[in-house]
Amino acid sequence: MAWNRSLHVAAAVVIACVSVMPASTRAGIITTTRELPPFGTYAGGSHAFFEFIIGGAPFPIIVSDARHTIPPQPINPVCPPPPLPCFNDPTLPGFMRDATFFSDAGFTVFLPGQTIPKVFLGVSATTRTTLLSNAGGVMEYSNELLNLAFQGDLAGMDFILREDQDANMKSLGRTSIEDIGGGRFRIESFFDVFMELSLDQGLTWNDCIVPAGQAACGRVALIAEPGTLALTAAVLALLGWAGRRRPSRRAGVKHV
Repeated sequence: MAWNRSLHVAAAVVIACVSVMPASTRAGIITTTRELPPFGTYAGGSHAFFEFIIGGAPFPIIVSDARHTIPPQPINPVCPPPPLPCFNDPTLPGFMRDATFFSDAGFTVFLPGQTIPKVFLGVSATTRTTLLSNAGGVMEYSNELLNLAFQGDLAGMDFILREDQDANMKSLGRTSIEDIGGGRFRIESFFDVFMELSLDQGLTWNDCIVPAGQAACGRVALIAEPGTLALTAAVLALLGWAGRRRPSRRAGVKHV
């Protein structure tokens, strides 16, 4: 019995640690913070497939497997430019915040006969968050990605991949924060993203192709980190194991 209780206590401690993890590991499911933009990893899956046709080339350049991680960090919110209003309380009507922060990102570039993984650390990004409603314990916000750019070498070509700067191709999305009690929040967030690509150091730009039936070139959404899912599964397994009755050490007596 003492052994069983010890396992339950250990599992409870692990669960408590998980429940207070920063949003970089819990965002997309449950978190104890409600930072804007939410800390965590945005990933695209099958909905973040950016395709570019470069200057009439017979083949496309495809950017896939996009991941963008916003780690816990001091974020310096700034007011949007006049005449837009500035309100700092994210729960009150009129809230609007522009935030610039450093993030990590990665994606895979597909060329004919080549697969090129690209990873960027410490990329500067700017987002705009605006409160739409606050009712019934749920806050709804609109998202806009204002700036995000990557520059580097791509198979010997100088390339720049960035959020599309065309005013008619805004990368918009939504964030929902639900208060589920106990100081915890359920967060869902996504961006529908337009990107543009240059292979001549920014002299000419090529817009991504918008697939039929989609609002933008690709969508990235806040997800749970795989490490958190594995840890949660381990805790549940531990509790299940501890819940089984152990054979008694008394001779001739067995619990089933």
